[in-house]
Amino acid sequence: MNDRETLYLTENTKLTVAKTANSAPETLYNQHYVKTADKTDCDVRINEIVAETLLNKLNAMSNIKQITREKSYKTPSHEKLAADVVLDSSNRSEELTAKWLYHKEIVGLGKILDFQVPLKNIQTDKAGKVDLLSHNSDTNVAHLLEFKMPESPETLLRCMLEIYTYWCIVDGAKLLANFDIPNAELRKGVLVYNPSRPFTDFHECNMVRELMSKLDVDFFVLDEGNSKIIPQ
Repeated sequence: MNDRETLYLTENTKLTVAKTANSAPETLYNQHYVKTADKTDCDVRINEIVAETLLNKLNAMSNIKQITREKSYKTPSHEKLAADVVLDSSNRSEELTAKWLYHKEIVGLGKILDFQVPLKNIQTDKAGKVDLLSHNSDTNVAHLLEFKMPESPETLLRCMLEIYTYWCIVDGAKLLANFDIPNAELRKGVLVYNPSRPFTDFHECNMVRELMSKLDVDFFVLDEGNSKIIPQ
């Protein structure tokens, strides 16, 4: 039996997840058992088993180390990149749509301040980029956002763990200062469409939803016109 088959056995899955949470929690979002919608030998979604295990490992997950970026989190060249974006029905990819949303106001979320916000300080840092950064001036709440289009194959568990990891990694005080909102509350969230896999997971995966709540990750659903949040 190979490692992948062994991993899908419920008890082995729990042991593997617990081990990763204890030793390298920052890598959890990139593990294949987080990315797949497959089921275990007990006919339960593997994401549900993973989430159930992580609910007992919340302290370990909080050990993800912060990376303080020496350069600004704000990238000046994004202004021109966003200005050049034109969307039509054939090119509505996540990356292009994220750029298109730049500086737009979304009811219930606020203004999109930036996209692809870098987290690395040096090249060897193992940190990606945050899809979107928003700020609601009415509530003075900023959000780091994982953004997914309807066709995205990503599971809600992966989306949620990725943005939680990035929220732990980012130097929040410096990021807020770089975007001239130093007194804002910095939260993390997942922004998706209906329909999409993350949207379906939110309504079908109880353990994933509970973990999302415990990690204090907000959930937002865009309507098709990119104009407002659908309350959940």
